[in-house]
Amino acid sequence: MPTPRVFVELAEALAADSAAADAADARQPAARSSSDAVHLSSSSPDLARPARPGRWSPLPTYASSHDRPPALSSPHVHLHPSRLASHDTPSQSSLGSSVNDSQSARLSLAPSLRSVSSQATGGSAAGAKLAPSATPSIAAKLPKYNGPFKVGVVDIETAPTETVSKGLLVRIYYPAVAKSLAKKAPWLPKTVMYALGYGDFLGVPRAVTLGFLAPAFGSIHMPARIGSRLHHASSSPPLPERLPVVVFSHGLAGMRTTYSTLCGCLAAKGFVVIAPEHGDGSGSATARNAYKTRIPYVRSEDNRLGEDEALDMRLKDMRNDQVEYRTNEVFAAVELLRNLDAGQFDSRKDNIMHTFCGGFDFRQFAGRLDLDNMAIVGHSFGGATAITALSRPNHPFACGVMLDPWMFPVKDPNVTVPFLTIQSETFHWRQNLEEILAMLRSDATHSSSRFGHVKGTAHSDCCDFATLYTKMTRRMRQAGGGDPYHSQLVLDEWITEYLCTFLDVSGLDIPQYAAFAVDGPMPGVTVPEVAVFGEESIAALQAGLVK
Repeated sequence: MPTPRVFVELAEALAADSAAADAADARQPAARSSSDAVHLSSSSPDLARPARPGRWSPLPTYASSHDRPPALSSPHVHLHPSRLASHDTPSQSSLGSSVNDSQSARLSLAPSLRSVSSQATGGSAAGAKLAPSATPSIAAKLPKYNGPFKVGVVDIETAPTETVSKGLLVRIYYPAVAKSLAKKAPWLPKTVMYALGYGDFLGVPRAVTLGFLAPAFGSIHMPARIGSRLHHASSSPPLPERLPVVVFSHGLAGMRTTYSTLCGCLAAKGFVVIAPEHGDGSGSATARNAYKTRIPYVRSEDNRLGEDEALDMRLKDMRNDQVEYRTNEVFAAVELLRNLDAGQFDSRKDNIMHTFCGGFDFRQFAGRLDLDNMAIVGHSFGGATAITALSRPNHPFACGVMLDPWMFPVKDPNVTVPFLTIQSETFHWRQNLEEILAMLRSDATHSSSRFGHVKGTAHSDCCDFATLYTKMTRRMRQAGGGDPYHSQLVLDEWITEYLCTFLDVSGLDIPQYAAFAVDGPMPGVTVPEVAVFGEESIAALQAGLVK
């Protein structure tokens, strides 16, 4: 159990993080347009994305031939043709991210992810270094999204069904109109409930959570608006009539806004992202019936063993059951999208969260969702969920991205569509990594599946905590030693490039991130130093394995 001094240090770190945010705000330069930012690619500043045919084109074939709670985030990287994948490990319970204390600025301090890093390096994707201010506060901010569109968000909760017995709760992130009177979206939809969930998961006394964490979290708003109108296809910047779709599955202890920066950056480029808040007991806090019915976090030690029952088998069964339920929620989310696209969703009748939607008219989604053009992305337990979904017959996804996938819950993976698996530097242990590599090298695996990792990152670096509370997450040993701004920018570009390879994005103005091309970095392109690909990545991770 942490000592009282630990919590004093966490409070000091929280104040220091917030002071850095205040200092950066005080000297923040004029914001360049997000349209400019999205084209300032560190990988390929001047490359225009070539027109891609629908779906994906065949690429060259390359050679490939215990229940630890996974945390909320992960880093990113891309694979070179001659290299392969690595595995993920749920280490200590974590909500944090990886970042260097001296580089703790906060994604939200600058106009965008892109401009934070480019201000420090004249346009490169290196992380900005911002000094802390002398006046601490508990304010923190999320970064503006890396894309030309504003972002809207809306929540939907549907009634229980046979396969999703607790009902489905999702947040949809989507490209929105440039001007809106809609309210800014709070980062935590129910501040005290979710703050207590995060605090309980980490073993923080409730007095500390209520006195420090809840006020800090409650002041944070996303750079998105609740119920803002969907961007019109004929408006500027232009959008195709039908938009590509991504399903995002959160990790253990996460919820539908834990990865809001990753989801928001995709939405700002023109994707529609649907993020289920899983009701299997793996979220640190969630609820149904418009927050009236709490779903508690299920700890593995809460499951009592029967006579002659092995602990490992009980845990395996528990996690298998959870990942199957999560996967049912993924398919329920896809069915919800079908109803939205068909104009067969009545918010007043079908949405239990109707009063929380800012008056959003869901008929705007009718005919706008390209449900033949979908991908799934997940982190940690969400990575296991993505693998399980992609292993089911007749799934609707063209490709998948798994960040630090936790393999313990996965039973008989059989992924035949292209997938990318990106690792952090410190998450994996031998069994987890070996299972990822076995999946990557399976005869059933698509030849364009890829692997890599990001140096200087920890498991929680891909979630919002990485840039919100850098010092605090480092004190809690949930952050790596790199710059979280740079890491999340690399992750955004790498994921985007992979999705653009296998989805039809011909109507979207997305630059080519040539350093992360599926068939290897393009000639003359500078590859970020933190990105490690394929066999080189595998060897590096194997050398540093947690026993």
